[in-house]
Amino acid sequence: MSRLIIIALILVAAVVPTRPAGAQDTCFTLPASYRSDELRLAAVLMKPAGLGPFPAVVFNHSSKYGSEMQPTVEDGTPCFALVSERKWVYFVPDRRGYGRSEGPTLARAVGNRSGLLLLLAVRTRARQESGDIVASVEFLRRRPFVDGSRIAAVGNALGGLYTYLAASTRPDAFRAIVLQGIDSGPYSELLLREMIRGAGSITASILIQQARDGDQAPVRFAHDLTEALRRAGKDVTLRLYPGTHDLFTPESRGPDGAWGEDLVEFLARQFAKPR
Repeated sequence: MSRLIIIALILVAAVVPTRPAGAQDTCFTLPASYRSDELRLAAVLMKPAGLGPFPAVVFNHSSKYGSEMQPTVEDGTPCFALVSERKWVYFVPDRRGYGRSEGPTLARAVGNRSGLLLLLAVRTRARQESGDIVASVEFLRRRPFVDGSRIAAVGNALGGLYTYLAASTRPDAFRAIVLQGIDSGPYSELLLREMIRGAGSITASILIQQARDGDQAPVRFAHDLTEALRRAGKDVTLRLYPGTHDLFTPESRGPDGAWGEDLVEFLARQFAKPR
């Protein structure tokens, strides 16, 4: 039995008991599933060829308004270039209520509440979905081909806010985090205060990527958060790009363009640092 076949069998047993959805000479695309609060969450894992251990990147999707039930990345999607070129694992989970994952959608969980009840429901959901992100890290750390000390997270829009919350509640989870097109929403001032309050426990280096012309994700919010994090002594970088809030979508295409180059360069620098 060839070395490549043995590696493929090991990977399938470690993730889910199905055959790889796609396999190439340099990397594999595999369906995966893991548990968070007893819910089964679905994901797609892209892995370079070889035994590793490799650094890993967790991508956390946006609210995907209007396409919540569509998987962020379909099974069998070809590996993104950074997987084979950089030798990184790329993990794309769908949090509860999205894609093929179990649990209520965000809209159903929040319901028709208003005022304080709405705020409490949003906070509860944020804790749950950030918990899903932490669970994804724990899943990866149980894989023998992942270097558990070199895991980073990239979050788009609402996924960026949840990534930030996960990093503040579990400082040991990530080497670095990237927040893209962070959407402040209707509770921007309150949210900013809560994010600043949680900054004290964050140890990960932070890259904030924001579209310069996005009205749904205003640059002012990103500037205010960046300055607050710097005053708290955090390692944070802000990068602005021409375009609107949809610059970083569709999320299924992977990093590309100038922002993609900045993202890959930032993560490579963080993964190279001694821990």
